[in-house]
Amino acid sequence: MHGFSRRSFLGLAAGVAVAPFLIQSEIANATQAAGGQPVSIVIGGEARAVVVVPDNTSAALQATAQDLVSYVQRVSGAVLPIRSASLVTSDPSIAQIRLGSAATVENGQPPLADGLDPEGFVIHVFDRVISIVGPSDPGTQLGVTNFLEQFLAVRWLMPTEIGIDTPSMADVHIPEIVLRKEPATGTRQVSPLFQKGVPRTREWAAWGERMGIVTRRVEFHHNLFNVIPPAKFRNTHPEFFPLRGGVPFIPADNVQVGWQPRFGAPGIADAAAEQILGLLSPDATSFSLGVNDSAGFSEDEMETSLNSFGFPNASEAYYRFVNAVAERLESVRPDLKIGLLAYTNVADPPTFDLHPNIVPYLARDRGVWAKEADAQEDRDWTAEWATKGVELAWYDYVYGAPYCVPRMQLATTAEALRYAKSAGVKHQYSELYPNWGEGPKPWVYSKLLWDPDADPGELVREWCERAVGPQAGAALAEFYELWEHFWLTDVPQTDWFGNTRIYQQLNDAGYLIALDPQTIVRARQLIDSVVATAPAGKAQQRADLLQRAFEYYEASAISYPKPVEPIVNESAALGALQSSFQQVDRRVALGTRRMDIVREVASDPLLFHNPEPAAWSLIWSGWDFHTMWAIREYIQTHEPADGPVRREVRRLLGTGTDNQRAYANWLQAAVDGVVARGESMSFETTIAPWTQNDGSQLTQSVPAHEGSKVLQLRDGYAGAFTQSFDVSPGPFTFSIWFRSSTERPPSGYCGFVACNFLDANGKLVRQYRSARVALDAAIGRWRSAVLAEIVPEGAVRVTCQVISESNGVVFVDDAQFLQIAQPEVSVLITPRTLAGKVNLSVAVTNESDVPLNVTVKTDYGSKSFSNVAARSTVSASASSKLTSIPAGEVVVRGVGASIDSTKTVHYEGYSATS
Repeated sequence: MHGFSRRSFLGLAAGVAVAPFLIQSEIANATQAAGGQPVSIVIGGEARAVVVVPDNTSAALQATAQDLVSYVQRVSGAVLPIRSASLVTSDPSIAQIRLGSAATVENGQPPLADGLDPEGFVIHVFDRVISIVGPSDPGTQLGVTNFLEQFLAVRWLMPTEIGIDTPSMADVHIPEIVLRKEPATGTRQVSPLFQKGVPRTREWAAWGERMGIVTRRVEFHHNLFNVIPPAKFRNTHPEFFPLRGGVPFIPADNVQVGWQPRFGAPGIADAAAEQILGLLSPDATSFSLGVNDSAGFSEDEMETSLNSFGFPNASEAYYRFVNAVAERLESVRPDLKIGLLAYTNVADPPTFDLHPNIVPYLARDRGVWAKEADAQEDRDWTAEWATKGVELAWYDYVYGAPYCVPRMQLATTAEALRYAKSAGVKHQYSELYPNWGEGPKPWVYSKLLWDPDADPGELVREWCERAVGPQAGAALAEFYELWEHFWLTDVPQTDWFGNTRIYQQLNDAGYLIALDPQTIVRARQLIDSVVATAPAGKAQQRADLLQRAFEYYEASAISYPKPVEPIVNESAALGALQSSFQQVDRRVALGTRRMDIVREVASDPLLFHNPEPAAWSLIWSGWDFHTMWAIREYIQTHEPADGPVRREVRRLLGTGTDNQRAYANWLQAAVDGVVARGESMSFETTIAPWTQNDGSQLTQSVPAHEGSKVLQLRDGYAGAFTQSFDVSPGPFTFSIWFRSSTERPPSGYCGFVACNFLDANGKLVRQYRSARVALDAAIGRWRSAVLAEIVPEGAVRVTCQVISESNGVVFVDDAQFLQIAQPEVSVLITPRTLAGKVNLSVAVTNESDVPLNVTVKTDYGSKSFSNVAARSTVSASASSKLTSIPAGEVVVRGVGASIDSTKTVHYEGYSATS
């Protein structure tokens, strides 16, 4: 039984000892000679072995030998010489470490690596000879890495020098042993840990190569634009291109997205095979027939039925084409593998068997295995594909970088990989884009890709101990257990989880809604403890690095604008007001700080964000406007004239810090009046000026949220409808209500709103997005998606988007975009002393464009002014006839053409002797 489980990250009870530096699963296939004498390669810091390479060795194997020598020297100080096999003389006092084919040249031994995967290896220790050999140079290289891990306790915890952990050993003895090891799958490629040509990830790629997770044996990515290139076929075979409106749509040259060939066109399989043969290099072992990105299938080849992922099914036409091409290629290149992506419209297998050379990569975020129902769905999907006679591959989304807190799901990752092994999955590709603040995750994941039966809890403990030392390692392991629990227990309860069926939404931090503030408090305590107890040197450097990464997580979690439920009673309203007022400084500071951190770490080889949060629209100000608008709604509903919450808002005016005063002033202004922007927001009479979508219509088929009509979106609609209008500076809220049909409900999909703010030249300034609403949780009832933020500086116009990603029937109603009304009147109150008494001087300016009748009411009298011209100021003076007055308020009302504006202004107590 594995100690690591969904319920317990560390798994084993406290106090259970784990052999240091030893991964038990790695020696599951090893045998050790009983009573055999160990082979000493270093004694007292002096070399007692020579590294033997084949004559005329390759550059790669020579580099592997030098790597071995380098790390033996790091550990022991001894420098092992390197010799070619033909130059080695027998010396009973000197052991030999034979690499590659040099390991099989004596005593007529059969090749040790016979039958192994090309990247497998054998470590054979007997009679003073240590043989490390794989069927290929990469296999031997990985064997040397394993040898260094297993017998010299070297660890490569993360890229760059800071990730290398080596012990000190004066003596190095290797037990007699035979170890055969090979990876669980042929392809183990983790993006971007194979991108040597990209300067920012070059060191990451070196680490990925060391960990054995860079290999891709079957090509599969988007590639049909190369198979049926428009430049070649547009004039001779327009029928090869997709039908739209009954006529061929021929994309421009080099357009790689948004279209697919018309798979059933006569002669297209012959043309595709001929094109592929012209593109193939002589040594190519695979070719990709992966669909182009972003759909665009021919209208006559998409079925009206939806596949299991909610997309119009195009599998039948596509896989007939793939089969036909594979059959033609087999006659010329019989061993050529044909890789492809099984996702979106072609995710499901066809009704017929496929050519055995076809390798479909089943694309899905296996993070959904945190819910057993989703895990079973994935198992069933994989099992169905296995009946089609193909070699199976998985494509996973293990991210990484865009997430605002450590995404630790190693329990379900191990569970999924063990199932994949049992189901015969031969290839694994993953998008990781590491967030190195996730500590052990990339390292443990690399180990699990090689051996899914390894215990992830044991691996995490080992990584933490090696990274920051035994004492700090315990706290660090608890830190990551905290996040494992969050992702496996709390997040699956949110609308965010599983709201799309292929991969989780990287541009939505809605999972933070589930984050208990005490989790962040405890995480801060643990990471600070790690820093305080880590020993000096690299362990301290790693602790500092992880703490630095946590600063971004902490800032993101605390400043994230969580939606709030409607406030229904006075106690809750007062509590929300006090809490938001007290926290405003910290929230706003951290909202700014998180982006400052991104800029500060931009040159750090590990902590830089790849890609940056702005690329995912993961930007927010930190202001708690959701609470502000909820309090305003409570006041409007429950205290239309006056009440305790209104009075508390007035009391806060002019108090506290600059941010607190701004927050209170905004709230008071929102209570005084708002402006509703946009047209046809209630969908009662027309859809215009919202952008039209084919099949969307006004209907009375379901109860409206308000009024009588709603907008019914096109069946299975996935996209956005928009409206643009001018905006003014300040806070805003944009919301809409979603409802799913009870007759054709969606499954696992979402709705949300977004705002693209533009400057005077129409250039995008910033995009904000709301948290997503799970549409399968809106079946037969209305649920709102709400965005509450501040108009970014420089923005003068907004394009509001209502986005629905659905495989069923969805209704929307009552869109609303509110801003604080620009005051029609401004008021300045000045207490003065006249003849020893307090006098209130009230100056009122008409800020509108039309004349107003103005009334000023104080506790000490009222005064009215008729026909006050636009931009003009009038003054009223009220004598209290008192030597001191308490705090109070002045109410000013301005009435004119289409304007009836009331403004309440608070003033502090004043003494005539002040």
